[in-house]
Amino acid sequence: MLKIPHIKYRQKLAIAILLFTVIPYTVFCAIYLSGLWNTRADEIVVDSYERLKEAADNADRALISVAQKANYISSNYQIYEFLSNDPGNNDLASVLTAYQNMRSIFDALRADNYGSKFTIYVLRDFIYGSDYIVGAERMEGDAKSRILKADGDALLWEHKDDYIILYKKIMSINTPLAIIEVKMPFEKITEQFQYDIPEGSFIVYSAPDDSHRTVVGRNGISSDEAFRIADAYFADGAAEDFYTIAAEVGQNVGSARIFIPKAFVYGQIRGPLIITIAIFLALAFIIFFLVEIVAKALTRRMSVLIYEMDKNLDETLSDDAAVSFEGDDEFGEIWSRFYSLLQKVKGYYKEIIRYEAEKKQLELDVLQSSINPHFLYNTLAAVKWTYPDQRLAYLIDSMVRYYRIALNKGNNILKVSQEIDMIRQYLELQKFAYDSNFTFSIDVEETILDCLILKQLLQPIVENAVLHGVNGLEGGGAIRITGELVGRDIIFEISDNGPGIEPERIEDILNGTNLNTYSGYGISNVQKRTKLYYGEEYGISIKSTVNKGTTVTVIIPSVYS
Repeated sequence: MLKIPHIKYRQKLAIAILLFTVIPYTVFCAIYLSGLWNTRADEIVVDSYERLKEAADNADRALISVAQKANYISSNYQIYEFLSNDPGNNDLASVLTAYQNMRSIFDALRADNYGSKFTIYVLRDFIYGSDYIVGAERMEGDAKSRILKADGDALLWEHKDDYIILYKKIMSINTPLAIIEVKMPFEKITEQFQYDIPEGSFIVYSAPDDSHRTVVGRNGISSDEAFRIADAYFADGAAEDFYTIAAEVGQNVGSARIFIPKAFVYGQIRGPLIITIAIFLALAFIIFFLVEIVAKALTRRMSVLIYEMDKNLDETLSDDAAVSFEGDDEFGEIWSRFYSLLQKVKGYYKEIIRYEAEKKQLELDVLQSSINPHFLYNTLAAVKWTYPDQRLAYLIDSMVRYYRIALNKGNNILKVSQEIDMIRQYLELQKFAYDSNFTFSIDVEETILDCLILKQLLQPIVENAVLHGVNGLEGGGAIRITGELVGRDIIFEISDNGPGIEPERIEDILNGTNLNTYSGYGISNVQKRTKLYYGEEYGISIKSTVNKGTTVTVIIPSVYS
């Protein structure tokens, strides 16, 4: 487990103030940097998209130009007439004139910057051929079948090798006469994307069916690395370290996508980031310095208070003279209450000393009472044999049994059976001593006879029943003692039919505040001993009715020997 080193309150206060000051500032810096990052990233993304869209539009214009030329060829009347008539029916001069006209048209169409190549594939048998007009059997691949299946005015685009190829039919009513092929170098498309892009970025062109993919622009990254990133992106649809922006190239011939590294955005905000961190560290140092000063100022009174406590502690405990501490603030209040607490502690200390003295005296009394008890027994035996009298012999035997149990070799714990036997001997002695005719009965369950009990816990109560209960009666006095096990507790009841106790005096007797009536000292002593030894939930209670009698109930836990 991590152990936190001991730190002073001043340091804790400084740390708390520092945290409550730095945390909001840290959050503010984090929000600012996050906003700065997002703003700069948005600017780069928007700018990159606009430039990519402009390049895509330029490529689209080139494709539109190609499409317009194909439409022009398909709708040119001279070309239509030339293809519709059989050149074999005309003389050679007419045929050469027609070819010369065709060449002029195609040369005019080629007079642009796109480097387009034009070819017309004639679908019927054609005697004369040229660079521009050839038989349809010379078409490669399946382009012929696909364009013939398309609608009459349909444009068929195809990417093949290094060209973007456009196919269109020349129709005669509903019958195709020929197929126009316009080939534009693919570099005319890619060169539109040859512009400055962010460091580490690249642009990928891909065909609609993903049959062709080309890196058309890059900056600070190799082609192999660009292809690897692009392939992973098109396979998984994600590029964690890059922003990706796409723009469609018109005529449904493909799309362009730029990959911008997020590291480039970080590089753009690196300067503001360093400045922000430097300001943060400088402010944190200033805050820490100020917090130390404030914390020291706030805890200076506490340091003075601790110094005064240490200096005056011995004087406060040993002398009753008041020790003052200047100040009316909270620390002055703490000192006042601390001084009051010291006075209470001193009082408790004196009580403990007195208690220890009384305890030692009681231990001495017990020790003295246990010194040579045989002397007492032998003396009583000598009296018994010197004065042979049956009643005197019975009295001496009761005294011997009583004191054997009472002394119990100095032990304070004995069995319930021993306590009951001691009470029985005590009652016999009381009847003889006061020549009283009261009666007593003892009814204790056998199940609790082996349980342990504090020595002479019941005897003071029985003594009160004799002295203040039945002894005051002219005759007919009775004492009843019962004991039973209820759950895990033992309940004793000592009842007499004496004059009883006024209700308002019962509480005083239990508390020991009325020592002149009903032997309050004995009852309160039993109450204190019971609660001290067994716990606050145990003790004695008194029920009494004036002129009818008193019942004292004692509850203790059942503990077997």
